[in-house]
Amino acid sequence: FGHKKLRRSNIPYIVTCHGSDIHQLPVKSKSQIEYNLECLSLATHVIFVSNFLNNVAKQLGFNSENYSVINNGINIQKFKYNKKEAKQQFNVGYFGNLIPIKRVHLLPEIFYKVKQKIENIRFMICGGGSEFESIKNKISQLNIDVSFFSRFEHKELVEYLKLVDVIVMPSKCEGFPCIPLEARAMGVPTVGSNNGGLPESIGEFGRVIDDGPNMIEEFVEAIIDLLQNPVDADDLVENAKQQSWENIVKKEIDIYQKYAKKQ
Repeated sequence: FGHKKLRRSNIPYIVTCHGSDIHQLPVKSKSQIEYNLECLSLATHVIFVSNFLNNVAKQLGFNSENYSVINNGINIQKFKYNKKEAKQQFNVGYFGNLIPIKRVHLLPEIFYKVKQKIENIRFMICGGGSEFESIKNKISQLNIDVSFFSRFEHKELVEYLKLVDVIVMPSKCEGFPCIPLEARAMGVPTVGSNNGGLPESIGEFGRVIDDGPNMIEEFVEAIIDLLQNPVDADDLVENAKQQSWENIVKKEIDIYQKYAKKQ
């Protein structure tokens, strides 16, 4: 129990919680939950990357007041927006792992229904995982024009984001995904599910869809609305700049310096 040794030695320690380390706790064993909560409760300070993660911890019993919510950031120098030229065709994309918790099995039907209403549109799916083959087969059955990039380097993400007009994220749970924030920095809005820290990452310029029997139809309507009535890209970019890593790191350094000075 390293955290206990640190406390006995009067050495401050700060914990940063990024996602599954917290939001997957409810399905863990009682002993694992107790261990993690003890680690958080004995910490000098805890940083959560989203309000969602903070709320999950509180629901499980975390009651310390020594915490902050500091979102993840982005490299503004890397995700640099350049005004797009007028295009003859819309592009909608998904970026992320193709695994069940991302609910990527919904993508083929969402794309199909969007295609039924907008003819001049293409789709791209960037990512790999256990659902790759099943999604590819379903896309083939529906005869939708989708470009697959099962493997790509993060540096290539900037080039792919230049191609799309809207990002789709139907995830079941997220801590604080960076993709919507990175997309926003490139002038691209996101339509995502109202789960976990996803709404916090999407921000005020995207669309958040509640789970329910009409979820797919609502995804389709939101995507079409953003394509036909686009948000001003400059507003998206300026908003994203507030969460540059430079700004985020300053907040974290302030916390570390605060407790270092007490030693």
